[in-house]
Order: sequence, then structure tokens, then C-alpha cells
Amino acid sequence: MRIDMRRYIVLILVLSFIPVSCGLKSLDRIYKRTLTLDETLAEKEKIDAADNPARKYEITSTLEGRLISLDNVVVKDVIPSSDIDYKFCVLSIVETPKGEVEFYIYSLDLGTIATLEKGKTHIKVLGDFRRFFSLLDSTYIKIEIGDADIVTVQ
Repeated sequence: MRIDMRRYIVLILVLSFIPVSCGLKSLDRIYKRTLTLDETLAEKEKIDAADNPARKYEITSTLEGRLISLDNVVVKDVIPSSDIDYKFCVLSIVETPKGEVEFYIYSLDLGTIATLEKGKTHIKVLGDFRRFFSLLDSTYIKIEIGDADIVTVQ
């Protein structure tokens, strides 16, 4: 009889852990510091102004554990993803006084991504900062956002 009781206890513990593990992403988001676009660009300026590569690395590594919040940005395009973890990438451009900032937004929410229209849909984004990068084009900076929650704005 004791063996059966142990199995029930283990089963109850396993079943009670499932809702907790499913909510870890939202729980993690509560404790991460969220950056606005202006704050993110200020950090980029600090990186650009630093002469010491160790200082640049230090600033960049502090950004890795943070979230970026974007409000009411227009979808520029939806493209196939070059990241193995995601199927598609949402591109968005925001005009700033320094120049265009292009966002590469990665999300697993295919249902929302499938409804986005180029140049028409406005979105709100909350996702993990991944990195700054530049290409040989006219944009000021490119920012990758991973594990993003995308909500369409009317």
C-alpha cells in the first residue's frame, strides 16, 4: 500500500510542477529590467565612445540580460529567419535624430507574424536584447530582439 501512495505523491508533484514551468518565461520577464529605445541608444553611444575594448564588452554584457520595449512601430517586412531557432524575422524601422534604427525581431508566435502586413501593421514589441550590429547601408544601427512578444496595435 505504501508503494502506491508514493506513486501518487510523485504524480501530484510532477503535475503541480507543469504550470510552474510553463509560467517561467512570464515570471522571468517580471524581474528583467526593460529598456526603451532612447535608453538603448544611450547605451550604444557609451559603447561607441569607449576606447577600451574591455569597457565596450562590459557595457554590452550588461545589456544581454535586459528587455527592449517598442511601442507602435510599423512592420517593414517579414523575412525568413537566419536564426536556427526561429522560422521568420520581423523587420521594423524607427527614425531617430541620429538616423534610422532597424530592428530584427524574432518570435515563435507564427499566428501573429502571419497576420502582419508590410508598411501597414503597427506593432508593440517586448523581447530580449540580443546584440547591436551594422551593415554597409544607410541605417544608423541594427538591433536584434529575440524571444519577442508581438502585439498588433490598431
